[in-house]
Amino acid sequence: WMFTINDKQSPVGVSSARIKSGDKIVWYEGTAANGYKAPTWAEMTAPAPVQYETIATQEQLVALMDSTNQAVDWAKNYKLAANIDLSGITASPIGSEAVPFSGIFDGNGHKIENLKIKKSIGSQNIGLFGVIEGASLLNLTVENAFVEGGSKIGVLVGMARADIVNEKANLIGNCHVSGALNATGTSVIKQTDAGGLVGINDGGSKEGKSAFSMIDRCTSSVEVTASTGSADNTESGHVGGLVGWNKGNISQCEATGNVFGGNSTGGFVGSNYGNASIYRSQIGRASCRE
Repeated sequence: WMFTINDKQSPVGVSSARIKSGDKIVWYEGTAANGYKAPTWAEMTAPAPVQYETIATQEQLVALMDSTNQAVDWAKNYKLAANIDLSGITASPIGSEAVPFSGIFDGNGHKIENLKIKKSIGSQNIGLFGVIEGASLLNLTVENAFVEGGSKIGVLVGMARADIVNEKANLIGNCHVSGALNATGTSVIKQTDAGGLVGINDGGSKEGKSAFSMIDRCTSSVEVTASTGSADNTESGHVGGLVGWNKGNISQCEATGNVFGGNSTGGFVGSNYGNASIYRSQIGRASCRE
């Protein structure tokens, strides 16, 4: 358990904290899902209701992918109201480097089936969501997907980008993916950043501020293949069954797919960088080959 005083995390334990009359104290359970951060006093006393738009058909989901008003549509909150089959559709990612998805996408326990994305060797940020920043992806299954592209690529998310300056990270919780992923390019020399669930899970600290994207209670059963076609198979690096390059936090996750890549290839994570953390997670029935 943790606590804040007037919306600031206490640097000392309760027995040493200085509390005066009128201070606002919030006791809360710090977990991976909430990033060990407390709600503010205002959020506790007068929470703003979350407004969702409902997606119930293939047409509605494709319209979000192909939005002509991305700055607005990719900042809204969405909730699935039914399973959606994308058979016959070649999809485009939701969110880009210029306009990341920054809302909430709640699968509400439903599935997106037969996702197909096919991009060129030079493409980046490929997945159902290309780039997310300050977003929450929750309670969603993506089943029998085929995703192909260059680099920064995952079935669910290409890049879960963290904004350290503004302390905006992402939460990916209770999401599950299956299928196949082919990564054919590199973002920089010998770095593909390909993962069954997420290509890059971003995070870091700078000048007293920090933001670490969190992946919690997720699974990946995806066959991940990373190859540029070069005779030097070390060209394709940062390749993992769950995440290609992890700079954030991962908790209670599992990867079960086979993984084929070059340098820094792992059945669970290809590369775990800096202060990145992995808790209570496992690889099950996976093989890994460079």
